[in-house]
Amino acid sequence: MVLLFQICVGRNSMKIRTFEKQDLAQCLKLARKQYMESNWSHIPYHEAYVKNYYLNSLGNPRYLVLVAEHENKIVGASAVALQNYNFSYDVFVQDIFFYLEPAHRKGMTAKTFYDRVYRWGAEKGALEVYLNYGFGKENARIEKFYNRMGYKHFSDNYKREIVNGW
Repeated sequence: MVLLFQICVGRNSMKIRTFEKQDLAQCLKLARKQYMESNWSHIPYHEAYVKNYYLNSLGNPRYLVLVAEHENKIVGASAVALQNYNFSYDVFVQDIFFYLEPAHRKGMTAKTFYDRVYRWGAEKGALEVYLNYGFGKENARIEKFYNRMGYKHFSDNYKREIVNGW
């Protein structure tokens, strides 16, 4: 099933719609910006991997990739996937990435993205939506944003770098 929709946000003619193959070049440029702002910018960046990720999402009923388009330029993207719980056939929605160019971070665009993700999850029979944040130091601001949308803090991640193979 192909998901076809377009949402116009506010007076600035921002459109949120599903990713299409012809969006790939712009999305790859956007992904590079996202990578540079991320907490993972110290890890090597492989554009071919990112390209395959976008292309493999096309027609895949377990993935939703949205883009935000303003004046024919893609200024944001979000990807989510249906995941199975470790102990159940039931599914939840897990966000994979979300990025908006800084000039477009005010207003209703982010909320509209996440509202659409939530609706998609409900349409797919998911029990929950999990969101995370791995960019910069704006965790308090993002937490307030998520809370306003009805999300509750759930878990934290910890990491340890593997040094010299150990």
